[in-house]
Amino acid sequence: MPGLTRDRALAVGAPLVCLVVAGVLFALYGIEGRLSRDESIYVYGGQQLTHGVAPYVSIFDPKTPLAHFLAAAGIAVASLYGGDQLRAIRVLFYVSACLTAVAMYLLGQRVWRSRAAGVVTALVFSCFTGFAEDALSGPDAKTPGVLMCGVSMWLLAGRRWFWAGVTAALAFLVWQPFGIYAVLAVVLPLFQAERGQRLRSGAAGLLGGAIPVAACVIYFAITGALGPFVTDAILFPLNGAEHKTQSVITRADLIRQVIVRYYGVSGIVLIVGMAVVLVAAAVVAARRSGRRWRHPVVAVLLPSMIFEIAYALTDFQGYPDVYPFLAYGALGVAGLAVLLAGAAARVRARARPAVLAASLAAVAVLVAFSGIWFRDGSDELLKRELLRTCAMTRLVPPGNTLFALGDPTPLVLSGRTNPDPFIWVDSRNSAWKISHTKGGIRGWARQVLASNPAVISLYGWTSDSRYRMAHLLKSHGYTGHQMVGEWVLLSPTAAALLRAHATTGAQPHLSSATGPESADCATTTGAA
Repeated sequence: MPGLTRDRALAVGAPLVCLVVAGVLFALYGIEGRLSRDESIYVYGGQQLTHGVAPYVSIFDPKTPLAHFLAAAGIAVASLYGGDQLRAIRVLFYVSACLTAVAMYLLGQRVWRSRAAGVVTALVFSCFTGFAEDALSGPDAKTPGVLMCGVSMWLLAGRRWFWAGVTAALAFLVWQPFGIYAVLAVVLPLFQAERGQRLRSGAAGLLGGAIPVAACVIYFAITGALGPFVTDAILFPLNGAEHKTQSVITRADLIRQVIVRYYGVSGIVLIVGMAVVLVAAAVVAARRSGRRWRHPVVAVLLPSMIFEIAYALTDFQGYPDVYPFLAYGALGVAGLAVLLAGAAARVRARARPAVLAASLAAVAVLVAFSGIWFRDGSDELLKRELLRTCAMTRLVPPGNTLFALGDPTPLVLSGRTNPDPFIWVDSRNSAWKISHTKGGIRGWARQVLASNPAVISLYGWTSDSRYRMAHLLKSHGYTGHQMVGEWVLLSPTAAALLRAHATTGAQPHLSSATGPESADCATTTGAA
């Protein structure tokens, strides 16, 4: 009985410790970070969804839509107690990040058959800088996707095919490359299930994956948004996005540079861990036992990791694209600890617990240093953006139109709706928009001007076509050019209005809510 009680205590206490450690580390970056372009896409989509406008009808987005629905859920929670919309969304995504650490614990325990390995997996995962930085100051769309991937791998390793398919499909509905786990939920049963049950088990995985996707398709069909969904989330990623022509070696070096720059010491841990997974898979596969292909390292980790690496070598944009690698890095470090403990046990029978304890101590040191490295670097960046919103609001009073091209952040913080869903613009999709618009870029400019906007924001758009668009807009009277912080605004009267208001020297007063009232300027103000 005492042993049983101890096991139960560890079964509950170990994942709880992992949850608390992750929560503390992730919270160190603060909730007041700058709202980036990608993050504002999902917040804007969530805002519009609460008004009954489906994703893709509200804003162009090449990712699958689950992040929009989660953002809308955060806004719905905020509305219940009159809280801040953006902070509520960030807390919701933060919770998903913390739960990911628990999923990593369960996954590490199941793959390596060791509770200590589960703890190492979760704690190492919590120390990955790029993930921790966006856990609370996001929302980063891939954060809940990583959670679903971790749960799906845990279910795949336990041969729970139906629920593995469900969670894998949810991961796919966050980001398309996560769909590899849905494929495994259908394929692995054909090899791992008992004879006579393989087709049935594969069908269970297929059914599990089909249910969330079918529900998503039905929703878009009912709301009349199926066409935009197919165009944005399926057709554009397949043949619309333009990527720089780079060799595999060049792109691999780019990935290395991003890991070194944004992940620091934890990036080295990540690379070592992924290498361990590859070596462990090779060792298991070399065994003569016919059951070697059922080991989770070979059946689940190896094929999914190779796929994610291969995808990154074809399309890699920045540090969030490293997220698909993180679970493998953490699992590899845990596997190394188990391997060293096993080797020590063969030399000395009682050495295994000591080696595992040493591994946990080493990870504890990594956690401690992460607690020092992880610091709130926002410097009230969100407040600065709210100040810019206040200044911009004086240029676009109620009843006038703001048209954003490039970044929806001004729309999100001012609670406004864009006249056109094609808001996110960069070098990857501007050529696609031009080629799919009658009259090319001139036709696009006519679409912008048709809404008679008081101000046009070109913030966040840096490709060559941006300068062509600005020239066309200026030729139609939008000659006023003003920088409000980093925001580039075009208006016939923008410069004159800002000069007039700047003479008062008054400071803005901002309410705590993010929405139409978020830029409640009690007096006039200049650029923040």
